[in-house]
Amino acid sequence: MKSLKCLILGSLLIISLSHCQAQDLDDKILWDAAWSNDGKYIAVAGYIDELLLFDGTTFKLVDRQDIGDRVHRLHWHPDKNILAVAAGAGTTQLIDFDTGERTYLAGIGEGTRAIAWNHDGTIVASADYNKSITVWSADGAIQAQRHDDSGKSFLGISWHPERNEFITLSDSIRRFDADLNLLSAYKHR
Repeated sequence: MKSLKCLILGSLLIISLSHCQAQDLDDKILWDAAWSNDGKYIAVAGYIDELLLFDGTTFKLVDRQDIGDRVHRLHWHPDKNILAVAAGAGTTQLIDFDTGERTYLAGIGEGTRAIAWNHDGTIVASADYNKSITVWSADGAIQAQRHDDSGKSFLGISWHPERNEFITLSDSIRRFDADLNLLSAYKHR
């Protein structure tokens, strides 16, 4: 009987440790990767609270940037080595890898799930956990902000390749202009 109890206790301990290790690995998952438009860098980030920057030719790690929170999305500027980072509250930012300058995008509630530069790199849009969309200038000034309680949180943003309009993803697909006027909405189901 004593050996059976020891066997059961030992098995439970092993299962618990295995679950903890698996949980730890799950907490370190990478969510996004983005190749810079000039091919110089590959940025990788996720639930590791930092951004890893790899050489785009040799694939060697060249830099680590502490972000301070989970990173959900990355998007490179179309012409410069500036990376838009969608992360937790107070940590969404633009990182210029040529100058080392960081521009934190203030005015976001709980954090950002999506971020993207427009076609010419003059503005960037972000979507946050609180069902808000913000359009920023390239220097981090808020250009427009909209809160939308009609659906779920936004999970994605993609700009049109030539016009200043973008789509967002949540429980529907919505199309906005850069002033955040709703142009159309589509149900995907």
